[in-house]
Amino acid sequence: MEAIRDSCSTPSRAAVRRWRTRPAPATWPPVACVLCGSAAVGFYGKVDVPLAESDLYRNSTPRGHTGMALCWPCVCGFHALPYGCRLTGGQSIALHSWDDRFMARTSSRQVQRNRRLIALGQRDPRRVPAREVVALQELRAHDDRLTAGVDLLVFSNENRGPSLEIQSLEQPLAEWLRRSSRPPRGRGFPALLRAHATTSRPGVVGLARNAFRAPGRIVGASARYLISGLERGVLRDETSALAELCFSFTTEVMRMNQNEIDEIRPSAPRSPLGSPRPTPQARCAS
Repeated sequence: MEAIRDSCSTPSRAAVRRWRTRPAPATWPPVACVLCGSAAVGFYGKVDVPLAESDLYRNSTPRGHTGMALCWPCVCGFHALPYGCRLTGGQSIALHSWDDRFMARTSSRQVQRNRRLIALGQRDPRRVPAREVVALQELRAHDDRLTAGVDLLVFSNENRGPSLEIQSLEQPLAEWLRRSSRPPRGRGFPALLRAHATTSRPGVVGLARNAFRAPGRIVGASARYLISGLERGVLRDETSALAELCFSFTTEVMRMNQNEIDEIRPSAPRSPLGSPRPTPQARCAS
């Protein structure tokens, strides 16, 4: 990257341009970048690198040491990080995946939002009901099949309490969530959200949290939702669509084989994930 000419009209702008200009090769230290192994251009600390979990290692460097050895592309990546994050005013939220198309589209949308907000000097008006919902929203907006899992990174850059938390979705579950909100499976998605809703929490929060923290609970929540209607003698209109969505979960996420599925389906009349079992009224009539 060529050095940017220092032609700004104010001292502060000129200082920023100098800060964002690659150091001259003659000043590069004879060490490799700690992240990628390329030639490092200097040592960098909290001015350029988010603190995140630095409380775990920041006291391990000698006094006077300026930080990590980094190459210029890695430094630029840290400089660009805030533009690709959901900025909440507290912890920042970022997504990562080895699926290049997903990352390109997700990052581009976030960068466009952040640049617009920065230009207007405004806060992001979108409330974040839960960190996991950010990932679920991006999965639902992605048009192509996911080829890799998705990581959710939540970090704080505060001096008093830097933190980093990483949650992950494996590729099969991430792809199932993406497809489940689209035709033809999309017919059962509203019911899936209702199955995860409580009096104090919308369904999208419950689904997103279960996906990242306890995926097995997704089918359990759906089963309880259907059972609650059957016990009142109510056959919900979305029963079939939600049941098929759950069966797709067992094959695509849990990787059950066809023989195992064939063993489950004969028990469907007694299961909330198949044909409805007799209602109390029907049992009394018989």
